Amino acid sequence: MELCSEKKGGYAATLCEHMAAIADVFPTKKSKGIYKHTIVNLMTGESKGTLVKVKQGEHLTEGLVFNYCPFCGGKLRDTSKDGE
Repeated sequence: MELCSEKKGGYAATLCEHMAAIADVFPTKKSKGIYKHTIVNLMTGESKGTLVKVKQGEHLTEGLVFNYCPFCGGKLRDTSKDGE
């Protein structure tokens, strides 16, 4: 099974088969579950990767962004600081 991997300076570049099966939809404020979105820099048109987040309980309005995949353990987000 291919692991999730992050894009330098962004979010997920590749997703494992479990994460890839998640629908790419835009949730409402009251939606619950795991969601993924493609992030694009509007100034340059460059894709920053796929953001994966969970919306549930006290984090229902904005959700929490996953740094690591709960299924394969791969990195979903570049957590290094800019310039380091």
